[in-house]
Amino acid sequence: GTLLPIVAFYMSDTGSGKLPADHYTWDAVRAALVHQNRYVLITNAQLSVPDDINGRFEIVDLNSLNPPDMATFTPVYKGWGSKEPREAYNFRRFYYLEAYMEREGLDMVFYADSDVAVLDRLTSSLLQPGCDAMVDLNDGNEQRVDWGSYIWTVWAGSGVLTRRVV
Repeated sequence: GTLLPIVAFYMSDTGSGKLPADHYTWDAVRAALVHQNRYVLITNAQLSVPDDINGRFEIVDLNSLNPPDMATFTPVYKGWGSKEPREAYNFRRFYYLEAYMEREGLDMVFYADSDVAVLDRLTSSLLQPGCDAMVDLNDGNEQRVDWGSYIWTVWAGSGVLTRRVV
């Protein structure tokens, strides 16, 4: 199958945050590069990219993306977690992801949280032809699955996503 770009986000609260050279995100980039994956980091932070990976992956300025639906989302979003504004970022990043995919003409990506190390080469063959997503809502887990339990079988924080699903 076609090589899938790995797209990750690092969103700063103020846009003036820093991503230092010893940050765990760089380890995730290194892991992806070992397997010749295309890695894209979308961020609004000031970066200190380590020399060994500098120029070997793509950096996209979050502010260069203009998600058309963000204007609809922002006024109606109500904080629901104890870690705002981070919880809002969990939603906003998918609007930005859609804008990035649209701009780049991508139909499928592997979305990864910036602390996720991808330890294999990722291709479009991960999804069956004609399949936009795969969700396993039970996975044999009989416990209550909700935000407070931290027991999830589905989370968009790491997985193959098509533009239609995003």
